[in-house]
Amino acid sequence: GHRGRHGCFGRAAMRTRARAEALAEPRARTSIDIHTWRKDVASEWRRLQFAPREIRADRKVVASAIKQDGLALEFADEKLRADHGLVLAAVRHTGQALRFAVGAAREDHEVVLQAVKRDWTALQLVSDSLRADREVVLEAIRGSGEALALASQELRADRELVLEATRGNPRALQYAAPELRAERQLVLEAMR
Repeated sequence: GHRGRHGCFGRAAMRTRARAEALAEPRARTSIDIHTWRKDVASEWRRLQFAPREIRADRKVVASAIKQDGLALEFADEKLRADHGLVLAAVRHTGQALRFAVGAAREDHEVVLQAVKRDWTALQLVSDSLRADREVVLEAIRGSGEALALASQELRADRELVLEATRGNPRALQYAAPELRAERQLVLEAMR
């Protein structure tokens, strides 16, 4: 290779300067392009994943992405993934968006209730205390009797919940507490 008049050090300095400019450039671009990013994300939520951090931290941008698909929450800045309103909007759209929620929003009763209402399998994503919450489990069971499998031990012994679960899906009886599975009357009702 030919070193030119800069030699090795000159090239290294030029590379460092080029790298510094490349790092500074997106910041300059985002302040100018926030409007463009908003339009881009509003028309295609998946673009959020390629957006600079400032854009992913912009509540309006993230809200418009979530309106299209709750899974957009994955690409939001962490602070917004803890935002109760945004998380609630995301899970109302897609229950599985709960997996991208952080902090208190992920354990919030209203958020979890909406998530399992939209998709009963979201019950897999919640804490034991919420799997022991009768209202949450009942909502999930309304989606599918299979949700009984994810309920707390105590709720699997809840006669009313077990009947609700087996109403739509007699096979859900297998997830009931042993004492209920042994109860002839309940088994007959489940098989009806």
